[in-house]
Amino acid sequence: MRTHTALRGEIRLAKPTVDEVSRANINAQLLCQGFSFFTCLMFLMNVMEAIRLLPWLQVLHADHWQVPFVTVTMYCAFLAMYVSNKEVMRWSHTKRITRRGGRWVIAWWTMFFLISLGSMIFETVKIPRHLAEQCFVVLVLFMGSETMKKFYIRKYLGAKPSTEA
Repeated sequence: MRTHTALRGEIRLAKPTVDEVSRANINAQLLCQGFSFFTCLMFLMNVMEAIRLLPWLQVLHADHWQVPFVTVTMYCAFLAMYVSNKEVMRWSHTKRITRRGGRWVIAWWTMFFLISLGSMIFETVKIPRHLAEQCFVVLVLFMGSETMKKFYIRKYLGAKPSTEA
């Protein structure tokens, strides 16, 4: 992205070229696909930890399998990187493909609710150790992104953001 210095030392971004926009969109698509794959993997790992009775885990002699903390940390860092990339592209006025992040938030909290409900009904179902933290990180990053989107709309589009979800 090219920059220009305006009067009074303000830095303004130059309008991106078509090549810059297409390159940014390709990178965003790759990042989104990687994020989607990693999210599905985290869902699977959390469900496996919740159920704890998978036959192939017994073959591996794993009495109590847990999602490693480093994996949870990597997921949260990857999610923060994805959201940051999205916000930088928005604020640099780079045209990008819009995605519905709210669906992931709903999916995380639905999984948390179902596993919590299952743990109350069945003795064998346990809530994964770091699932609540993951759900809160997903919610906080989503709410931060939505707040930044509202600020962007007010500042650059001069309109009040719609209240519909």
